[in-house]
Amino acid sequence: MNRKAIGFFSLLLAFGIAIPAVAEEEPVDVGDEAPDFVLIKKSREVKQDINLLEFAEDQPVVLFFYPSDFTPGCTLEMQTLQEKKEEFDELGVEIFGVSMNDERSHERFCDQLELEFPLIADTDLSIAAAYGVKRTRGPMSYAARATFLVYVDGTIAWLNRDFNADPRAGHYDDLIDAIKELDSWDEEDEGEGDDEAQSGEF
Repeated sequence: MNRKAIGFFSLLLAFGIAIPAVAEEEPVDVGDEAPDFVLIKKSREVKQDINLLEFAEDQPVVLFFYPSDFTPGCTLEMQTLQEKKEEFDELGVEIFGVSMNDERSHERFCDQLELEFPLIADTDLSIAAAYGVKRTRGPMSYAARATFLVYVDGTIAWLNRDFNADPRAGHYDDLIDAIKELDSWDEEDEGEGDDEAQSGEF
């Protein structure tokens, strides 16, 4: 999407102009394997591309899909995530924003809001489509505001396809509660392993 289209789209979001949005792909669900993609691109600091499922083996990952940089709702969402980043860090979770904007736009957005987490440039909306959150509204396509928690086994542990950027809606708290519940998953897995060891023949 070119800059004029993004600018026009931003005005629609800002003024709440209603144009029906159309979903284009089947959505993934809790328990499904998370669609894989290049999460971190090769750079001077990174020797090779790192895919989501490879990265998530070491810690859970949260993907925050949002429509566009610099719009009011998306600005509020990113500011709130930054405020809560320390809490995510303490829980051992990495967070990433995902939108249709290019890397240059993301750099300016990060600088303006002083964000300390990465924003992924999904310029062709292929990632949004894979997660079933690509939307088309008139001549414009974008990622719906949605959030996915990817567990270390590569499956989707929690999701919200209608994530509300306003903290008063409680969706950030719902996500944090879901992350805390992952600890009980680990304990159950360890317990099953202990049972199998005790019942095995030596």
